[in-house]
Amino acid sequence: LDKPVSPKRWAELPILKPAFYKSGLSLVTPKVCYIECKGGTYELVFGGCETASIFVNLYKENGKGGEMCDGMALCKSVGSNFHIQLRLQSPGYYFIDMQAKLKGQPGSYDRACKLRLYSPVGCKEPSFPKQVMFRTGERLISPLNGVLKAGSKHKFHIFSKLASKIVVIYLNQWVYMNNDGEGNHWLELDLPKPSNIKISARYPNLGSSFWAAFTLYCQ
Repeated sequence: LDKPVSPKRWAELPILKPAFYKSGLSLVTPKVCYIECKGGTYELVFGGCETASIFVNLYKENGKGGEMCDGMALCKSVGSNFHIQLRLQSPGYYFIDMQAKLKGQPGSYDRACKLRLYSPVGCKEPSFPKQVMFRTGERLISPLNGVLKAGSKHKFHIFSKLASKIVVIYLNQWVYMNNDGEGNHWLELDLPKPSNIKISARYPNLGSSFWAAFTLYCQ
């Protein structure tokens, strides 16, 4: 803190762990530990893209430690900040558990931050694709819907200067995205039948394997 705060303000501050500061993260918004998500949506912003690697889990409180909520939170890098978009699909209490470490540092992540959320209603927007992995500097642009309509064409677009190749796996076929060399990977793909869809990426520093990034469904 750069100046003293009142006891009331102290109680409202987010729970920040040593890993938050060691990885170079900073709070942009919110600066409270409890957030009301009106309409079931919210966007959290943290500084630290230059130094930190993070991953985030969202849980809904159920009296037993929390139930993981896939597709309700989407992490992305925008400039020097991390943005976490929320689409809470049902009313109730939730909490965000952020893990972090220095970018490029080997080993496991440590808990960095915990925030509590409340949504009075479920979000009217559909859930996001399930984010399996997030790497600093990447951003999913489309689709932002975890369930796509079969029998139509859909655009896939991811910004990543880290990935050398990104592929959409649908009906057991691997369809590679176009790459403009400036970080934009995109593809327009006809989805004639219901099926699971997986988006995976290859990174030069991680060998020849493809790493799952997102899963979604066509119905």
